[in-house]
Amino acid sequence: MLVWNKILTNEERTRREMDEIFKIEAQTIVEGMKLAWLKDYKQVEIVIMRCL
Repeated sequence: MLVWNKILTNEERTRREMDEIFKIEAQTIVEGMKLAWLKDYKQVEIVIMRCL
């Protein structure tokens, strides 16, 4: 097994961290919508407040 080690720049590290955060947030939204569906809510409103 060949493994390449690469030193990430700050920009690459930040991008990977943001990708991981987005995936976690998306999974959370999906799980919340599944719970709402199970409780017979057919319409939901998702409000995302983001400050950069």
